[in-house]
Amino acid sequence: MWNYHNSRMNEAFEAGDYQEALVHARTLEGICPVSPIVNYVTSEIYRELKDDAQSLVYLRRATSNLYEWDVSSSVVQRMWSRRVEVEAAQSALAASAATEDKQRETLSVLQAAADSSSIQGQIDYLNTLKWTGTGIAAGGAVLAIAGGVLVGVFHTKAQNELNDLSEDNLVSSLRTSNWSGYNNGVQAGYGLLAGGLAMGLTGSVFAILTHLKIVELESQADLKFSLQASPTGVGVTMTF
Repeated sequence: MWNYHNSRMNEAFEAGDYQEALVHARTLEGICPVSPIVNYVTSEIYRELKDDAQSLVYLRRATSNLYEWDVSSSVVQRMWSRRVEVEAAQSALAASAATEDKQRETLSVLQAAADSSSIQGQIDYLNTLKWTGTGIAAGGAVLAIAGGVLVGVFHTKAQNELNDLSEDNLVSSLRTSNWSGYNNGVQAGYGLLAGGLAMGLTGSVFAILTHLKIVELESQADLKFSLQASPTGVGVTMTF
């Protein structure tokens, strides 16, 4: 039964019939839910089906118990490389979503300032917000630089550690090496880098928008603003 479904799963996957491959993969999962190979192939099937969340779930399962199975060194390397790639991509997506939320919050605050009855009060308030945005952008730059340094340092250490491991017994060597700790350092670096970029972009947008409003309020006392922002740009509409 195992050989039948394993063969059919691989055939369907190679043919691009990922739904059929998933049926057989789930059957194999029912037989042995802790098999790294089955979980890895299932992860690849979900990746082809554009279900990144489920793909990562099975990828983490596949790499969670490699030390208990006789898995070739090339497959171990491929699994971990894929996991690092997927987790880094998800961190970037999360940072992008957080940036969009911050942009919406920025517009809400700016609109509240525009509704103020005193123009000078608006200008004073917006000046405070502008310097707040500048500070956020500067803090984001520092975090991004720190994250980049961490990624560079720990990626080099992890790669050197991996290259030095025994090809004959890679799984056992991984368990006793510092590679896992270095890999965690790489992930932390990506997290700082993504967070820093999000902060930098948010702070910059915040400062630029508030500065534009201050300039216009100073030159046109009766000018009204309608602000719109998207992840790819910022629009300012002015009504006299």
